[in-house]
Amino acid sequence: YGLIGGTDAAVQLLTGRASQGRIMNDGGGGATVEQIRLLELMGYHHTHHQHHPPSSSSTHEQRIHTLTTTITERLRPLVEGTISQENFSTQIHSEMNTLKKSPLGAQILRCVGRAYKVEGWRVLR
Repeated sequence: YGLIGGTDAAVQLLTGRASQGRIMNDGGGGATVEQIRLLELMGYHHTHHQHHPPSSSSTHEQRIHTLTTTITERLRPLVEGTISQENFSTQIHSEMNTLKKSPLGAQILRCVGRAYKVEGWRVLR
């Protein structure tokens, strides 16, 4: 899973502009909060910038690390019992409704969901 071209390709897909180092929500043409969140859900860290092309395996490992960290931090309150399952579900539902309204948001969320579903099935076999 992923785009050829890594983070720069993902940023260009979401914003229509090439990445210029750090992607910030600065009001000056940077990525929006929703675009940054979509990048994180795809495994691309929004502060990532390479001066030379990384190897395919290191890029893949970086994305796996980003995805692992993202999902762990999202699930932490539920696992630790600091939020009820109902409130957690409501928060996730609200965030996804916001993200799906951004350009390509619905398509990205659908692809991310499919990827997690396929990998979950593969692991549980």
